[in-house]
Amino acid sequence: MENRDIRMISVITRLTSLRRLINRSGQQFIAPFYHVVSDDSLPHIRHLYTYRGTRDFEKDLDDLLSYFEPVGFAEIRKGGISGLKKPAMLLTFDDGLAECYGIIAPILKRKGIPALFFLNNNFIDNKGLFYRYKASLLINEIENYPSALTQAAEYLRVPEGQVKELLLSVSFSQQVLLNALADDLKLNFYEYMGDRPVYMTSDEIKELIGWGFEIGSHGLDHPRMDLMKPDKIIEHVLTSVMDLQKRFMVNVTGFAFPFSSAGIPDEVIWTLMRQQLTLFGISGIRQTGDERYIQRIDMEAFGIPALEVLKIKYLRYIIRKWQGKHSMK
Repeated sequence: MENRDIRMISVITRLTSLRRLINRSGQQFIAPFYHVVSDDSLPHIRHLYTYRGTRDFEKDLDDLLSYFEPVGFAEIRKGGISGLKKPAMLLTFDDGLAECYGIIAPILKRKGIPALFFLNNNFIDNKGLFYRYKASLLINEIENYPSALTQAAEYLRVPEGQVKELLLSVSFSQQVLLNALADDLKLNFYEYMGDRPVYMTSDEIKELIGWGFEIGSHGLDHPRMDLMKPDKIIEHVLTSVMDLQKRFMVNVTGFAFPFSSAGIPDEVIWTLMRQQLTLFGISGIRQTGDERYIQRIDMEAFGIPALEVLKIKYLRYIIRKWQGKHSMK
């Protein structure tokens, strides 16, 4: 969504209340998601998306609780959200970042809010790093050191002004380029994670589970699944789910598609749901036709408070409903 669209919709939403939009939409369930919460600058993230500080995150939660009743994933699976006094909310977090254990979970525990944390198997214990985080770290390096910018431009064979844009455009299949440039700049990703862990450890995840939180899979290494063959998507999903079940001795039934569920073939969706999985995308408030296929709301996308995000998402749903485009095809 363009900035001008956000401004236009924000003006419109100020003229009505969130409660009215919820009632008008008829949608009594939402699934917001975040990645991280921190008061620190996170070099591996800061060039990719905005994130909440602890004060703003707690404000988000308090505002959300005034309109929605938090429910756990197990309740969703059992269909136990009918009869609530407020619309239901399933809170989710992607990527299994270290702040989920150190910052987010303690806040949620204190407020009595259940949550579902989606993990990338190969990154647990900081044994790997999402390629987009590598790009952010490289951008951080060239911003801090002019000589690194010159070196990167020469290595990539582009003008210095295009280095950042090129790094952000590197795809999953091209990530070897990021590794090669890091080697050229003497930037060691594993040293960075050793000094400043990016992901939760296995012990932290076990403790998270012990606190009553639930886990799901977000893919082995956060791939672009829409570019994979259908049989490879299914194999990847089931491998990641079974691996988490074996590691943490819990029944893992949730899978959040990395990036988006857009472009995933219907045959894949139905095959995975027949395996007793609940699938998650990020298309906001949309009807999917099956309670085992849930679309979530990106709470970090616009850098604005939670209730304003929800006003935009509910209004967009209502407009799509008028247009007959509110359902996933």
